[in-house]
Amino acid sequence: MDPERYSSLSIKTESASRVRVQLDQDIYPPYEIEIAVDPEASKTGHLELFRIIPKSNSIPTFSFRWDHNENSVNVDIHEVPDETRDSFKKEKFGFRGHKTIRREDGSYLFCIEVPGDGTIAKGSIRLIANFGLKVSD
Repeated sequence: MDPERYSSLSIKTESASRVRVQLDQDIYPPYEIEIAVDPEASKTGHLELFRIIPKSNSIPTFSFRWDHNENSVNVDIHEVPDETRDSFKKEKFGFRGHKTIRREDGSYLFCIEVPGDGTIAKGSIRLIANFGLKVSD
């Protein structure tokens, strides 16, 4: 998001706390999880919660971020060609996992799948999204 647009929002997510990830199965072996400690939003509003990072540089990274427009958690894929990024976002050609599903208990379910490797990670995330309110005269 544009920094000016983000700063002009009357209500915005400024940070997250108590980020907890619960895996339903072991993570795909070439990956590990890196959880941000008390993440804060950037000047553009980007609020990254955690990453699933490869143990080698030859496979993609996945980042979990707060989506201000949907008040939800989305997953992005990195270090891939634009076509692969689009396929992941649109969930085509065997890619899955860009959108999470919010449960009644407030947690978000995720399942990341890529063609050829299958399920990379599956589980849920809990967090407290900390909002700020812009007050003016």
